[in-house]
Amino acid sequence: MSIPIRHRLLVFLLACCCSGRSLAETDPTGGYPNWHERGLLVLTNACRMAPQAFRDAYIGLYSILLPASSPAVAPVYWNYDLNRAARFLAKDMANNCGLNNHLSCDGTDWSTRVQSYYNNKSSTIAENIATGRESPQGTMRQWILDGNPPPSDGNAGHRDNIMNASYRELGCGYAYGQQDYNHFWVEDFGGGAPEVDNHIVCGTHFFLKEDSTTFMTAYYDSTGQAPLSAELVLNGIRHDMSMEMGTTGKGAFSVTLPASNGCRYYYFDFVDGNQGEWRYPEAGYLATYGEGGCTEYYSTDIVRWDAPVSRGMPVRPRFFIGPGARLTVRLEGGDATNVDLCTLAGRRLLSRRVPPDRGAVTIGLGACFSAGVYCAHLRYADGSSTRFHVAIER
Repeated sequence: MSIPIRHRLLVFLLACCCSGRSLAETDPTGGYPNWHERGLLVLTNACRMAPQAFRDAYIGLYSILLPASSPAVAPVYWNYDLNRAARFLAKDMANNCGLNNHLSCDGTDWSTRVQSYYNNKSSTIAENIATGRESPQGTMRQWILDGNPPPSDGNAGHRDNIMNASYRELGCGYAYGQQDYNHFWVEDFGGGAPEVDNHIVCGTHFFLKEDSTTFMTAYYDSTGQAPLSAELVLNGIRHDMSMEMGTTGKGAFSVTLPASNGCRYYYFDFVDGNQGEWRYPEAGYLATYGEGGCTEYYSTDIVRWDAPVSRGMPVRPRFFIGPGARLTVRLEGGDATNVDLCTLAGRRLLSRRVPPDRGAVTIGLGACFSAGVYCAHLRYADGSSTRFHVAIER
């Protein structure tokens, strides 16, 4: 069934330049996080939300991560400053002194280093370090086991950090170097209030089976409602994701697809139980780093395959405009009351009222809208609404 579109667009371009960090709270910034670091974040949250199921899938049948001693806890959200602190130590160890008992190679104490980046946002901090494994899942296995045989829950420092409900933010660090064991990994935890409010806490891809790629997200709705839809959009094709562990409102979703011989671009798109749409990353596209020689982590370029789709709501066409443009929405019927421009996670960036009997409204996008995809939301007098996407290109 086709659904009528109640709007038409005219776009006028004005030149400007943008600077500063992206408006999208979850998105990679200045090379942080890389694929290895994002993988740790996803696996850490899968373990926090479904500890025993994570043990069964990734660790083995040990007497650890049991409900009585390690109950499920809320996820930790990515923090840029903690990511920088963790990356610094990983590179320092990889290039200079190897594993150094949490000290920087110049002897700086770990807490002093972390707080120098975290700006004392919280005094509740912790750190895990490891070396020797090439993959995020191999490193998570080291930390979860925390020895051979593994100590019990509550007596394993690395595992207890991962499962501690007091930590609310996380930055992961990875670096490769010539020091012994080559691969160096760091997790820096913080107790500060997260700046991210996306239901899709994080997402990435893994290579868990030969000739296939597994795409995984950590999804968290504090109300516990299951999403109405959970999809991976890969090179413009939508794939349904299924719950792998946890509950449908608080757990890890995944889909495994045949591998490719080069870079593919993707994002995750969920609709929650209240019909709110959540995208990860909020703008731009993750790239399949490690697949067929792909060396990209993330792209802010607009990928042209991202075609209009319909999911029980008006068709959402994409339009490509320059940063700083004036977006003119020409209305049909004259009954629209408001036009909002939001991130795809629903965070409203600006709003314009539509004057009575006005057939169009112009939105000045300002000088610092980052390249990416945004949601325009038209609200009508009868309570109905129309949403469509606007993509801003560099």
